[in-house]
Amino acid sequence: MSTERKHQILLALAWLSIPVAIWYCVYIGDYTLLVVSYIIAQINKVIGNNIGFHRYFTHRSFNTTPLRHKLLCLWPVLLISKSPIVYAMNHRHHHMYADTDKDTHSPVVRFWHTITGAWEFRGYKWFAERGVEFKVKDLVRDPTLKFVERHYFKFWYAFMIVAY
Repeated sequence: MSTERKHQILLALAWLSIPVAIWYCVYIGDYTLLVVSYIIAQINKVIGNNIGFHRYFTHRSFNTTPLRHKLLCLWPVLLISKSPIVYAMNHRHHHMYADTDKDTHSPVVRFWHTITGAWEFRGYKWFAERGVEFKVKDLVRDPTLKFVERHYFKFWYAFMIVAY
């Protein structure tokens, strides 16, 4: 099974788990759990996506300690997203060709593809077919990022087993 297909399955499972979790909280009458889960999800999104993926890996706008670097490398597992390498590759490309036909996640050119986050679950081949330049040599040399990318699904399955 291809990596892209595995990511699509994970995305479907993640989206299906949301109404199930809401139903469970309503069923047992524990709205506190629902609110706490929402707050944790938002914190996870801010740290993983905004700080980690966008500011740290894509734009290299700050330096951090080795421990924090490793944590930011592992965050994609919690976000159920692509590796920071693929995210940075695509987002750097996005800044080069913002809102043109070459932009792979422009809300102007590819609205539904962008709004659903589908671009995040595409493999290297999909990006290469669309002419996305692989301008992430700084990230490809990082042993922690390569390790996370190689074992991404093992981390995700372990996380899901612990969560359930």
